[in-house]
Amino acid sequence: KTFYSKVLSTIFTWTKVSGYPVIEIEEKQDGDDRILFLRQDRFLDSLKNSSKSTPIWSIPIGFVNAFNPFSVTSKAMFEHKKIRIVLKNILETEWVKLNPHAANYYRVKYSPEMLKKFVLSIEEKLLSPMDRLNILDDMFAFIERGDYSTDLGLEMLRHYVNEDNPNVWQAIGGSLEDIYILVSNMNDPKLMKKLNRFGNGIIGKNFEKLGWTTNSSELSVGYKMRIDDFATQKVREKIL
Repeated sequence: KTFYSKVLSTIFTWTKVSGYPVIEIEEKQDGDDRILFLRQDRFLDSLKNSSKSTPIWSIPIGFVNAFNPFSVTSKAMFEHKKIRIVLKNILETEWVKLNPHAANYYRVKYSPEMLKKFVLSIEEKLLSPMDRLNILDDMFAFIERGDYSTDLGLEMLRHYVNEDNPNVWQAIGGSLEDIYILVSNMNDPKLMKKLNRFGNGIIGKNFEKLGWTTNSSELSVGYKMRIDDFATQKVREKIL
């Protein structure tokens, strides 16, 4: 009876409750161990829509770290409002990522300090493409909701300058487009000029390599189509 009640409760929260889980994560170093403090909440597109009544999901969680970025090193089931997890033998400078390869359906809200630990692995593409996409997608979802500043998003975007994955580029293009819409509504020519220079810095390296037309001898056609599509709409007109 207890087992079936638990199954029904899990099904109800995943199928009948509006929104979906977000896990807020903070960390503390204790010698060679990393102590993680996780808190689950309900993600809605606006903080105004949040309510005091929040369901508790049963969330399968896993972690990867900087020295082993492609294999899950720790797994657990998160079934409470808060949980404390200790990961052994993690250096203080080493990043830890929740939801490896975006295998499960929830968002992760890292502290800004934790996000900044990812930058070198993003630049060098030491994280998997799905993890690079996952970090970017979650971050801008929280920016749109008002949890993070746009400055943080722009600072992190700088480190995607070497990106060559078409799916990650689609997310980069969407993020830049959202920021352009926001700035264009502010009627601030100086700010728009700065944003144009920023956008040129992000995509200019890839356009030097790819050009404007598809060449099958270069990178994948899908990559070319996505970056050319973004360029046609935004870059030719506003950046280059």
